[in-house]
Amino acid sequence: MFEQLEARRSLTANQWRIVAAAVIGDMLEFFDYFLIGFVLAFIVGPWQLSFGQSAIILLSSGIGAILGAAIWGRLADRIGRRAVFIGTVLNFSLATGILALTPDHGWIFLTIFRFFVGFGVGGLYCVDLPLVQEFVPASRRGFVGGLVTAFIPIGVMIGSILGAFLAPVIGWRGLFACGLVPAALTLLIRTWVPESPRWLVRMGRPEDARRSLAWALQVPPESLPLPKIDEVATRPTAWTDLFNYPRSLLVSWLSNLGMQTTGYGVILWAPTLFVMLLGVSPAEASYLFIFVRVREALASSPGIETVILRNSGGGNAPAGYQVGQLLRERGVRTAVSGYCYSSCSRMFLGGSARYFTDDYLPETNNVGFHGHYDRMGRLNANLVRQYGLRDWIIKYSDGKADPALVERWINIPSSRGMIHFFHPGLVKRAGASTFMCQGASLRARYLPVSRLTRQRLTSGSSRRWTPCTAPIVELAHRSEALL
Repeated sequence: MFEQLEARRSLTANQWRIVAAAVIGDMLEFFDYFLIGFVLAFIVGPWQLSFGQSAIILLSSGIGAILGAAIWGRLADRIGRRAVFIGTVLNFSLATGILALTPDHGWIFLTIFRFFVGFGVGGLYCVDLPLVQEFVPASRRGFVGGLVTAFIPIGVMIGSILGAFLAPVIGWRGLFACGLVPAALTLLIRTWVPESPRWLVRMGRPEDARRSLAWALQVPPESLPLPKIDEVATRPTAWTDLFNYPRSLLVSWLSNLGMQTTGYGVILWAPTLFVMLLGVSPAEASYLFIFVRVREALASSPGIETVILRNSGGGNAPAGYQVGQLLRERGVRTAVSGYCYSSCSRMFLGGSARYFTDDYLPETNNVGFHGHYDRMGRLNANLVRQYGLRDWIIKYSDGKADPALVERWINIPSSRGMIHFFHPGLVKRAGASTFMCQGASLRARYLPVSRLTRQRLTSGSSRRWTPCTAPIVELAHRSEALL
């Protein structure tokens, strides 16, 4: 029976469903596991936690993961991969949800339930990948294993995005409540993931094994021969058999110890260290961590050639510069889908080539630039000088941005003001495709500026659209193309 699986050179839709369930499971697993790093940044100051208390909170999940991997892994051999897959997801998601009930200064409560989060995470990590690989031919297992683990950084990035954008609104307890979302994955698992055919054979259930593999290969069960029950294969295996391969075991232990210490340890501590050492707010620390995750995502997926910036109103200023610089270093193209304002515009300029997508009308697809502002939306000229915004824009436009025009837009007095660049070939009003909004004046006149970028767009509607409610101030001269 398994010979027919090994003969396959491509995966069926059902096999891809199993892979997708594992990808989503690992991604959400690491979202829950690393969420504490972003929450700790919010509570370390108000709770006056010491480094020792913070370390205990973070360490508890690691201890839980060790025990969880051993116990859930043993259960997977006894009751099946699928049941343990579902059980571990419920384990870590419910434990994370309970953390939303943490009382003020309740670091011990936090420590206890973080232990259970780690217990579930450790279990899932040791069962989902083996389950997937038991459904695919040996020739595809390396690819599938890499694909499943490549999405893990996205789970951490989701945590940093929620910490940056949602935590100021819903609070850190709300972040923990978001950790309940992975529980819904169990419904997906029940629908998409059957029991492992190899485990069923080992349990002496050949008919069930044939049905399971037939579903994955999308063939009638009767078209597959019944697997032969090998007495050696069905014999219980003692965990001490691991020590029959001491060198392999030692390499595995040492490599995982290094990964856990340098990878997981740094990631868990980083947001809190940003707050304590850089003096930034917890939300700003989360913004900075988005950059860290972007760098890791690009490093782990060298095939990424274009980054789409979709409907972003901006965010943390340092992250905008750093992501823009990273994209330029990597030679990655950027494209705007909808609007891209403030710090997002610096990410856009970082692209080695810059485009507008064609999924929005040309009259709404635009990039907006302005200066740096305080929390009240007032221009912070010191930050403009500190970050060297004028020179940065000129440099990353390859010297093609008009310096005088740049000087005007980086000194717009209100954060509501902005210079908007549209597709120069498809958006023309009064001979202009670029408009300056000061955010204060009562006059409204067009600012003509020449093309911002080369775009690849389909034809669009000529529906009238005003880029901002505040008026537009005219300038006499035009900017050079920013490409």
